[in-house]
Amino acid sequence: MKRTLCILYSVLCILSAFAASFTSPDGQLSFVSEGKTYTLSRGENIVCSGNLGLNLDNRTWEMAIGQRDLQQFEHWMEPMALDSAIQGAEVDTTWSPLYGENATIHEHYNSMTLYLSRHDKSNYRINVEVRLYNEGLAFRYFLPEHPAAIFHKVVADETTYAVPANTTAWSTEWAQAVVKKSALSELPYAVEVPLTLEYANGTWASILMADLDDWCHSKLKCQMSNVQCQISTEMQSPVDVVTYAWTPWHIVLIGDSPAQLLERNFLVEAVSESNRVADAAEWVKPGKIMRETTLTQEGAYKVIDFCAAHNMQYMLIDWKWYMPCTSHDGDATKPIERLDIPAICAYGQEKGVGLWLYVNQHALQKQA
Repeated sequence: MKRTLCILYSVLCILSAFAASFTSPDGQLSFVSEGKTYTLSRGENIVCSGNLGLNLDNRTWEMAIGQRDLQQFEHWMEPMALDSAIQGAEVDTTWSPLYGENATIHEHYNSMTLYLSRHDKSNYRINVEVRLYNEGLAFRYFLPEHPAAIFHKVVADETTYAVPANTTAWSTEWAQAVVKKSALSELPYAVEVPLTLEYANGTWASILMADLDDWCHSKLKCQMSNVQCQISTEMQSPVDVVTYAWTPWHIVLIGDSPAQLLERNFLVEAVSESNRVADAAEWVKPGKIMRETTLTQEGAYKVIDFCAAHNMQYMLIDWKWYMPCTSHDGDATKPIERLDIPAICAYGQEKGVGLWLYVNQHALQKQA
């Protein structure tokens, strides 16, 4: 294995009072942690001195169970110590996704778990589960069962990614907005994940999250210094969790081009919880879809013909096929007069093309 960072011992975990480290299976990526901070490198730093951690506000239950003299910390991770770090077994496996171009996914990673605790009578502990793939970094937080706490109130995700200030960003401020290319210093507002980065040395990275089951929406915020930009995670609301509990996965996808990032996005599936739907492959039929935009019977038939001729499995009729579509007064069981939905379905079935109908949240809340 080749190493490009001045850390010894290949993939073996090195643990001291100050640091733990390990590498990806091909030895190209290196992760180093000092408990609350970490560095991710591939020759040069991709993330330098990023922060790890969650911020909890448990004062309510502490008072309720009689713990009235525990010190309250603004940053919950600050007094935590890295007690140990355990290297996991190397995982090298293949599996078949339900959808996508790849019939088989090769999943190969090394892992390490950091065990942190507060050395006081609070019994607060947190584990950081870290995976290094050849394609990037994935990590999440695990809150073990607490001997007294019924729940933890997570008020902030203190995960940050420190990147060089001259890195270029490709970002969007809200869902379906235009993706803009800009310097990190030109991002005064929080942006959506994924946030894609182009480094001065030609490396590309994308910061994203996965397995957001029962968690709030989070964005990313940039704060500049002289030579670095600290990209922080901004939770949009607090989250109450009953221990034991896991957070979503944080992912830093790495490649040599935007196309390679796209080819490596299987990491999102790889870290997410396995499909719990029985026999999903028997009735879930993935495919390509084309939107019909004229909202006319003739237009629908033409798009179905196009889909049938070009091996596209579905046609989508988006908003305004029933009206008003952005009001609770809308009725998603009554299409506009110029659309005969049953006839469109019958024509699509004849041509082997399925139909998707978009229903806005107003009608879903009222009629689902």
